[in-house]
Amino acid sequence: MAHEAERAQLWLQCLRERHEPNFQSFSHVMNSCAAIASTRTTEHYFQEMIRSQIEATANEYTILLRACGKVGDSRRASCWISRMEEACVEVDVFGLNALLAAQAGEADHTAALNLLDEMCAGSQPAMPDAVSYSYVAYAFSTAALSASRRQLLQNAEDILLRSRAAMLEERTLG
Repeated sequence: MAHEAERAQLWLQCLRERHEPNFQSFSHVMNSCAAIASTRTTEHYFQEMIRSQIEATANEYTILLRACGKVGDSRRASCWISRMEEACVEVDVFGLNALLAAQAGEADHTAALNLLDEMCAGSQPAMPDAVSYSYVAYAFSTAALSASRRQLLQNAEDILLRSRAAMLEERTLG
């Protein structure tokens, strides 16, 4: 995958030598970068597209949001959704699902459930689909695993402390 992103970037560089890239050119490179969760590189090509005076569509914003989702960066995804709204680009279910993916990656089940509830209530621009529900379920399962791990680590730490205390007691008695 990383190799594909590098090839896409080289392709865009070669294309520039002969032609003016269009939104499809940038979209292709952004997609390749998002696929490997390279958020900063995806953003770089998005900004470059804007500097080239190519108007971003919901598709390009969603590519950015997907990159944020892959790395579990809901704060960054939320910022991009805000920018999307400022640019009067309609936020669709794909963009909201990418935000849910980021929240799930962070195990933020509360935020994911709140967003899902807002989508169901119609206070978000899109209604949820099956993918929306699966991301929220994943957020809950990730949170449960994190809580279980924390409890297991706490239990292991308690056992170690008890073990040390027992060893010290043996030394003083022995």
